[in-house]
Amino acid sequence: MPQRTPDPQSNFELERMLARFETMPGEMAELKRSLGEILQRFDLALDHLGIEAKRLSNESSALALMADKLQMRLEQLQRALNGDYHEAPRERVVAQEPPVPTEPQFRPSDQGINVVISNVPGFQGLMDVQRALESLPEVEKASVLNFRNDEASLQLVLRSPTTARQLVDALAQATGAELLIEESRPEAQRLRLRFVEGEGRR
Repeated sequence: MPQRTPDPQSNFELERMLARFETMPGEMAELKRSLGEILQRFDLALDHLGIEAKRLSNESSALALMADKLQMRLEQLQRALNGDYHEAPRERVVAQEPPVPTEPQFRPSDQGINVVISNVPGFQGLMDVQRALESLPEVEKASVLNFRNDEASLQLVLRSPTTARQLVDALAQATGAELLIEESRPEAQRLRLRFVEGEGRR
């Protein structure tokens, strides 16, 4: 049989494959080293994540503890406020009743009080009577209706209730003479007074 002459191209490919196999252990070692570095970095990253997770957990626990303390404080304040509101004694307000008058009162009305005064000491005495009545805080207006034979008739319009004694005291102080109450009928709005004879001005 004739011998086959080796193909130069095939020899080149074979030599390249052999060279490739010879360099593979080195490449495998490099790949192993690279993988080792990657795994090491991954472990470091995991450790860092673990540390951060622990720190966040601690901070979360601290925040939860602070929230619980704040809630307890708010509840204490609320109970204190409710306790002060419910337990604080309420001052009892007692309305002061107006004193009961010792005599019937004349009260304000549209028609006013018909006041008749006898034995009036002259016209000047009548003017003193009118001014004295109008000076009273309870009296709004005092009008002379008639004056004849030392007897005067007046209409008295009131602002607030008054008694016959209050009117008499004011007239006695203004005129310096004593007066008697001859008739006092608040229900009929009538009052009759009389200057005592023989009493002069003081």
